[in-house]
Amino acid sequence: MKKQRLLIYLLLLCGNTIFSQQEWAPIGARWVQNIGIDFDSIPAPNPLLDYYVVECTGDSVINNLNFRKVGDYLMHQNGGKIYYWHGDSLNLVYDFDVEVGDTVNLNLLSCLGGVINMSVKVDSVGFIVVSGQMLKRVVTSSIPLDPFYWFYPDGFYTYIEKIGRPEGVIIEDLPPCIFLSSYRAPWLRCYSDSEIDYKSPRFLSFGDFDCEYQPPTSVQETKRLTWSVGPNPTSGIISIQTNETVVEMRLFNPTGQCLLSTTLSQEKTLDISAFPSGIYWLQALDKEGRSLGVVKVILML
Repeated sequence: MKKQRLLIYLLLLCGNTIFSQQEWAPIGARWVQNIGIDFDSIPAPNPLLDYYVVECTGDSVINNLNFRKVGDYLMHQNGGKIYYWHGDSLNLVYDFDVEVGDTVNLNLLSCLGGVINMSVKVDSVGFIVVSGQMLKRVVTSSIPLDPFYWFYPDGFYTYIEKIGRPEGVIIEDLPPCIFLSSYRAPWLRCYSDSEIDYKSPRFLSFGDFDCEYQPPTSVQETKRLTWSVGPNPTSGIISIQTNETVVEMRLFNPTGQCLLSTTLSQEKTLDISAFPSGIYWLQALDKEGRSLGVVKVILML
């Protein structure tokens, strides 16, 4: 009799834990993201060189829909579907109301400045235990017939309740737009809220570090990017701030095509207003032709 009661209790407990919908982005939720690294501008950098924090700071309302402020994004939850607001519309980024074999159309914010629709097939739906809670984990694979099937080199797009993507950032995705083979895009270190603390497998592979760990600074690592641009976003005229001897500036589109190569003017400005609105990569080189780094520039005409 006791065993039967215990079994019923465990079934009820598991039912409440497994099938209750987890709240996305509770106030105070924090994502600690490892920075992207340009190996051209930082020779042999530590892979945990630096980080930045994305935090849920409050609520907002658009068209009578409730949103959570997550860093620079507004995100909306409808049951197991998680959306972000972009282009005056809702865009699906995670769907937990899925079963194995389902096809899901995700709308991911791309470095091209717009939204890319990516079709994925659900391979598995399971759970992981984090801080005593069971969180749904969905593994999908890209569909080869989709024009952006190469969006993920390994072919998989995985996401977890509350956490999002353990191998990437929340909404944006950079791999398809990275033309520099030496560049590594940002990725998730940790997620935390009032109930759970999570460290990604990738972060744990380096050791059990604090989420905001920074390696000891070396002379080599202090050589990272020593110039910046502004304003960014820009309407066309870019001002370059640097103490380095910058000789040449190169402008690339997201596919790696060099659109402009010019000697830096004495005023340290660059005019890119001849190009259409979008996202570009600006590279600075010294007099020996060595890269001083690459920055993302947003052009808004």
